[in-house]
Amino acid sequence: MERRQVGVVQDLFRYPVKSMQGERLSAADIGVQGIIGDRAYALRETNGRIATAKKWANMLAFSARYDGPPVPRALTPLRITLPDGRTVQ
Repeated sequence: MERRQVGVVQDLFRYPVKSMQGERLSAADIGVQGIIGDRAYALRETNGRIATAKKWANMLAFSARYDGPPVPRALTPLRITLPDGRTVQ
């Protein structure tokens, strides 16, 4: 089979928390389900449903970053930056 280049990766991002801003990466570990640590966390509404920016657009003003490299099948600690600049763990 002939191999040919079909594209170039220009930017690489990981989003630790679903529907929040993520972090730009220079390299990423890839597993069976994609980038390790991508969307490993999500916020849950009081009714048990996963909160998304489709319903809660202000979630896009929050950003999340890992404190260290994420590990497959483990929840790595992270920091969430609020729109006012404060951070929470």
